[in-house]
Amino acid sequence: MKTGVEILSTLSNLNCPASRKQLIEVSYKIALTYLKYNFRKVKKILISEELTPQELALDAISSLFESDEENRFIIIEEAIKRWNPPIDSEKEAEFFLNKLIASRIEQHISLLLRQSDPFFSRILDKINYLIKKKGLKKSNYLGNVY
Repeated sequence: MKTGVEILSTLSNLNCPASRKQLIEVSYKIALTYLKYNFRKVKKILISEELTPQELALDAISSLFESDEENRFIIIEEAIKRWNPPIDSEKEAEFFLNKLIASRIEQHISLLLRQSDPFFSRILDKINYLIKKKGLKKSNYLGNVY
């Protein structure tokens, strides 16, 4: 996804207010795009919760931008530190940001589905239990979880 912003320089300069603002804007655009491609998953949530895709995108990524007393984005900075191999190019930075946002949106969608449908919650708990018990792994490929 071409955003017109150099993500690598934005991620490496999170203390600058302009970079922080750009990162939030780019993240929001990525989140909206991700939701549009996964509309079938969120259609039920949007109808039952009376949410717009824009509100859902903001809700999902807002926790990424919580600041500490030193005005740092703790979650993003920790994710950058844990990312292996280190981010060295623009493509790697774009991939990192897309993965981080996709993960956050999937978590938020799962949480909303759990709250709106207890049957879904029980099925998801059972699947997650069996995944751990059998030593399996979830894999996300082209918007589908295997």
